[in-house]
Amino acid sequence: KKEYYSNKNIKRKYILNGEGLLTGADSIFRIDGTLSEVSLWKDGRLIDSIIKYNYGGNITTIGKIQGDELIFYRKNGTKESEVNLLEGLKSGLQTYYEINGQIVGFKGFKDNKENGILIHLNENHTPKYIKQLNKDKGNQILTSHYSDGLLKSFRVRDSYDDGYRLIFYPNGTLKQIGEIKKGKADGLKFFFTDKGELIKKSHFKNGDLVSSF
Repeated sequence: KKEYYSNKNIKRKYILNGEGLLTGADSIFRIDGTLSEVSLWKDGRLIDSIIKYNYGGNITTIGKIQGDELIFYRKNGTKESEVNLLEGLKSGLQTYYEINGQIVGFKGFKDNKENGILIHLNENHTPKYIKQLNKDKGNQILTSHYSDGLLKSFRVRDSYDDGYRLIFYPNGTLKQIGEIKKGKADGLKFFFTDKGELIKKSHFKNGDLVSSF
């Protein structure tokens, strides 16, 4: 079986057995066509070894199954991440580690699909960004944060990439708020000073500035 991106580049190539279960190699590609990951399956369950590649085609990590855990190791032998398996599928939070062993993030999984939340942490363990993963079930939330953990931006969007985006100053006050449609500014956008005073209002259409007042 093959799946493709909208630009016609291959997205995924995999094999199903007679019962419709994944068996053999399952290759995932980036939108630019480069190979991202190759997983191995047997009758719908993950098996050793899962290999991840960088944009240059070099191996970055290899996933090994140890009991009910899938653990990814870097080429230098340090642990990159680990996640529990339920009936051979990723389930719950995948934990990510720096080379020194410090936790730097989490990603939720259910039935081997991204689900719930993705959070990436700064060195001081404050959140760098937080993302809601189950986009196909409705609205999706994405936040980014300053190094002290204060909110930098907040974005909510639906499955059509329509929604709103808010940006904040380092002191926590609102800097901008505006509507987005299909991922682009569309409608009114309000701009404020770091004291909360309105600077201007602008009208956008499909990402292009129409007028300011």
